[in-house]
Amino acid sequence: MKIENGNRELVDALTKGNASAADFLILAHNWFHAIDDIVDNEITDLPRRQKVVETFAAGIVVLSHPFYLQHLPALRMTVLQISQLYALSVKWEGAAEAWQRQWAETQRRAGHELLTAVAMICGGWSHAQAMSEQFLTAMLKEENA
Repeated sequence: MKIENGNRELVDALTKGNASAADFLILAHNWFHAIDDIVDNEITDLPRRQKVVETFAAGIVVLSHPFYLQHLPALRMTVLQISQLYALSVKWEGAAEAWQRQWAETQRRAGHELLTAVAMICGGWSHAQAMSEQFLTAMLKEENA
């Protein structure tokens, strides 16, 4: 799901209008997708080597963003957990065991946890619960359309 396009209103609701949080989420979302494109060898817009370098630069921008730095303890652990889940999902997506492939398929959405963390920072538990459900619903509807 591209959060910077048709779902911008949802991002603004998730961040409760916090422009810095919204900017951070959009940059992180684009960075996560660029990493996934490299891993899946789905680069179509730039030569591969250039895309890899640009993706490293995008990571520096995301991990030095003012919103990220302001909430470093919570967001650092969230990004590390997302990275760990993504790494295992990549490893298991071609596994011989069906349960591993199934788990890998569901964990490719691990980046959603960053949305939940930002919603919690911007609006607390109830807000994060409501927004998490809205984003998951929108994402799964888009994937299954």
